Parts: sequence; C-alpha cells; structure tokens
Amino acid sequence: MFKAHSQSAFPLQALTLYNVMRGNIILPDKYTFPFVLKACGRLGLMEKGLEIHCSSAKLGFEFDVFVQNALISMYFQCGSVEFGQRSGCFDNALKVFGELLGDGGVRPDEVTVVGVLTACGKIGFLDLGTKIHGFSVVSGFILNVFLGSSLIDMYVKCGQLEAAQKVFHKIPEKNIVCWTSMIAGFVKSDLFQNAIDLFRKMQVAGVKADSQIIACVISACGHSGALHQGRWVHGYCERSHIELNLSVKNALIDMYAKCGDIEKALEIFHGLTERDVFSWTAMISGLAMNEQSEKALHFFSQMEMSSDVKPNDVTFLGVLSACSHGGFVDSSHPQLANIHETILVINKIQRSDSFDSIILDYQ
Repeated sequence: MFKAHSQSAFPLQALTLYNVMRGNIILPDKYTFPFVLKACGRLGLMEKGLEIHCSSAKLGFEFDVFVQNALISMYFQCGSVEFGQRSGCFDNALKVFGELLGDGGVRPDEVTVVGVLTACGKIGFLDLGTKIHGFSVVSGFILNVFLGSSLIDMYVKCGQLEAAQKVFHKIPEKNIVCWTSMIAGFVKSDLFQNAIDLFRKMQVAGVKADSQIIACVISACGHSGALHQGRWVHGYCERSHIELNLSVKNALIDMYAKCGDIEKALEIFHGLTERDVFSWTAMISGLAMNEQSEKALHFFSQMEMSSDVKPNDVTFLGVLSACSHGGFVDSSHPQLANIHETILVINKIQRSDSFDSIILDYQ
C-alpha cells in the first residue's frame, strides 16, 4: 500500500497512511520507511522527512541499506526544492552517504551515486565527487547515460571541463541529456565555438535536438558573433518542428541583437505572447549595444509599467549602457523622468570616481 501511494500521482496519501498507522501505535518496519521517505522527497517535505529519519534511527533501521538510500534520495529531492542560498539538505545527504560507505557490508546503488554526484556539483565538492567517480568504477557500475551525464554535470560545475570531456567520450551510447550536459558545459566555460562544433557532431550522430540544447547553442552563437550559424539553428528548429519555448525565443532575441540583426530581434520580441525579465533585458541591452539608446530607455519605461515583470541587476546594467551610448547621464532626460530606481543608481555611480570604468565594462 505504501509503495503504491508513494509512486502514484498522490504521494501525500502515503504520509496520511503513515500518520494513521503511528496513531494506532503500529510501528513501521524497514519496508515502510523507504516508501514514506520517497513520498516526502517527491513533496519536498523536509521537516517531515527529518521526523521520519529520527523515527527510523530510534527503531534501529537507520543503517538499513534501503532506508539509507531512501534517506539520501529524500534529502536530495528536498534540497533541489529548497536549495537557494543554503546547502543543509545536501550536507545531510552527503553525511548519510558517508555513513553508508563507512559500513563495510553496505554499498550504495547507482541511483544513490547519481544523487550524490548531483549534490557535489551544486555544492562544488570536487574532491568527494572525484572519489565517488572512482567508487563507481571500482564497483563496476556501467557508464550509462544517467551516471555519465551526472558525472559530466558535476565536473563542469566544479570547473573541471577536461575531466567532463573524458567522461563524455567514454559513454558508449549517448542520449540528448549527455550531449546537452557537455554543450552546456562548453557554454558555461565560455568555449562557444566548441559548443557549436559539438552540436554539429550531434547532428551527424543523428540525435534530435530539444529546446534546452537549442537554447544553449543559440547562446553560444550569440556570444561568438556567429550570425550565419545562429540563423541556421533557427531554421533547423522550424524545419524539425522543435518547440520554440520562451527560453529559446529569449536566446534568439539575445543572439540576433548581439550579432547586429536588431530588427529580427525586435520581430521575435513583438511576437511573444508572454515576456519575462530575460525577454525585456535581452531587448533593452540589445538596443543599447546597437546604438538605439532612446528606444532602449523607452522599452525600459514599458517594462517598468508592466505589473508582471520587475527589472533585475542585469536590466539596470543594460539601461546604464543605453545612457552611456546615448549620452543620457543627466537624469533630467525625459525618458528617465519616471524611472526612479535607475536615476538613483545613475546618480550614485556618477558621484563615484569609477563611473566611466563601470560604463566601459558593460559597453
């Protein structure tokens, strides 16, 4: 019953059943805890998971291999929901993993290893991630797409691109997740041409792209000024009927703007049925870098009037760039009259000695 509920569309029922069982003074066993913990992980209920962790320890099941694997998975899942600025969930998960390894008769399975690698990447624990990689090799785990993509992601996030490439080339049968992890790694490391070249190899290998990898490749084209290649990728999406979601369209706006085709960027922007902060920021910054400062400030005014989208730091940098390019450092300019927050930022920087250097950094 617990298994069925924990794997269903309504995992909360597993916790309800668990509470009823405890209310009737029926003690859970080692077969109950894994499924209840799984339900906690799926729901992101960290506090309930901690409560059940304590109960499992009191009943002597904390070091059961199935319970430990479930604990690690629960902490990872709760961590992905609550991660933000803290890593407590992942620290707990890694602590449990260490205890699991410390027991000579118990070894984690591949699912647990993948989860731990994810945590290592998010926290930046390269040393532990490398040890886990070694553990997976010694344990004879097959380098499949799940383990391989997790290793690539961990090494990329820890700044070890060469190690990530070695793993990528060793994966016998790569799926879209493996290709995406490696291409995203190149983009993250500012190796934009490498990302574009690898995308070409993916095409030769006959792997169909999805919207996530398309957004990465388009971003690489924009950063490298590869307008011709960016147009080809855009056309490829339309020919292959790949969904142009908001992330892809934002990447296209940014790419066309950075490559100088501001009219195409505007065409895509005006065709959006919904716009987020990235849509507005890409357009404002794009107009500024294409010497259309007046229009960039006008777009920012429109964005500020929108109740759905609020500017972020990158948006303000785009506005500052527009002010610099257009010579609008005077806050009395009519387009800046109602942009109070921007005026405060501009005036503050103007009073400092570093105004010119800051503006130059974002031109």
